Amino acid sequence: MKKSLLSVFALATMLLATGCSQEEEILGVDSSNYVDASFTINLNEGAQSRTLGDGTQVNQLLYGIFDQNQNAVPVIEKTTDVTADNYIPNYIGEAVITGGTATVKMRLVKGQTYDLVFWAQVKGNTYYTHGDDLKTIGVTYEGYANDEDRDAFFKCREDLTVKDHFTETVELRRPFGQLNAGTAVADYKAAEVLLGGSPVTKSELVVSNIPNTLNLLDGSVTGSTKNATFTMNYLPKDAATTSAYETIQVDADNDGTAENYVHLSMNYLLADVKDGANAYLYDVTLKFANESETINEFPVTQIPVQRNYKTNIVGNLLTSQGEFTVVVVPEFEKPDNVIVLWDGTSTEEVTDADNDGIYEIFNAAQLAWVADQVNNQNNTFDGKTVKLMADIDLNNQPWTPIGLSGDSNPKFKGTFDGNDKTIYNLNIVSVDSRALTNNTYTAAGFFGALNGSISNFTIDGATIKHVSGGNATVNGVAVVAGSTAYGATIDGVKIKNAKVEGNRYVAGIV
Repeated sequence: MKKSLLSVFALATMLLATGCSQEEEILGVDSSNYVDASFTINLNEGAQSRTLGDGTQVNQLLYGIFDQNQNAVPVIEKTTDVTADNYIPNYIGEAVITGGTATVKMRLVKGQTYDLVFWAQVKGNTYYTHGDDLKTIGVTYEGYANDEDRDAFFKCREDLTVKDHFTETVELRRPFGQLNAGTAVADYKAAEVLLGGSPVTKSELVVSNIPNTLNLLDGSVTGSTKNATFTMNYLPKDAATTSAYETIQVDADNDGTAENYVHLSMNYLLADVKDGANAYLYDVTLKFANESETINEFPVTQIPVQRNYKTNIVGNLLTSQGEFTVVVVPEFEKPDNVIVLWDGTSTEEVTDADNDGIYEIFNAAQLAWVADQVNNQNNTFDGKTVKLMADIDLNNQPWTPIGLSGDSNPKFKGTFDGNDKTIYNLNIVSVDSRALTNNTYTAAGFFGALNGSISNFTIDGATIKHVSGGNATVNGVAVVAGSTAYGATIDGVKIKNAKVEGNRYVAGIV
């Protein structure tokens, strides 16, 4: 299967000046100002043969014309007789895409400026709706998972001023991100053995709070479906594949070597364009089944989905849910973003690469290394800066606070620059067994005991529970820092969706 699944349409326009006779009543201008516009739409040259997810099943083009006030303009094809008694203005044009090519001919008015929208889809699919014009597309998520009939492309050609003959190219792209799930081949075969020789053959996907309306004029998405269910269906599989299953190749380690994974799920999720290349974050639940029953399901939070990119969730998804990797793959390029969901124990050493006192943190394992350094008295980061370089998901795994004790034990003494990033799913159930046996002061929070400066980050989703069995004054319990002392500062920190429980000295932030 191709690593790059994102087909592109090329749109070439050629306007040929002609005369026509009696359309003034339709467009309100002199007929001598008309030109005949010929639009040729070509499928990407790289997609010559049928392969899974390459877009070649898209066979219907719809198009609409809008004036500068976003009012729909009638679509008048070159052969349309507007003088006929039964003529009714039509605001949506249609063409057949055959062999990757469609040709559209219409009449436009010289001197006028238009926005033209193009929408390419699989004819007869039940997933997309529109009104009397083509300003917006409604998306219905009801129906089967792993259905390539959901694939579609769009483009708005803005501010087209009709002058003389001209030719130009416009690319149509997906308004979706493609979300895939794949499990290691050995894992798939092991599950088959454990299931008594009945392999996994179906999958389902549930997505929370996904937009359901696309504005073709500006590309924005609105609306929300609380729980969209792509219902149980057979695994994605190219008809030409002779194996019992389809495989996808993903460079999960970003080391230049791609591994094969059994393709368990392929679905298209509507995604907005936010701040350039940033992705939407979705909470999803994957379900897998054999021919008789659902055998596995698990939720995955904060999955990045980016318009016209594919996101791959890969790992041992059937016999183990402990480790898996999320890989966002851009079009025709190497992956530029890899997110590994933390297992709760692993650490990854961070070095001061530029010898400037700044430790850059890209994932949860590196953040856990910082906590380990402070708590084992190896490094309090005094005079140094720890800087978040990406949003981090702690995956609701048990988190050991950075700095455990408010007494004379180690504390974080440096600068923690959150860099306007977000830490998701912080979970502290028990900090230190000492709190249950004696009066040693232990503090609970993202930071336990803080003696430095922290700023500019958000904690979204936190459960903090630190209840002492002894003297009720031994705890300091809060989301950001259980204890501060000696000039510690907290600035520009936000808390969302948090629950805190303790005996005494309990707060939201500190």
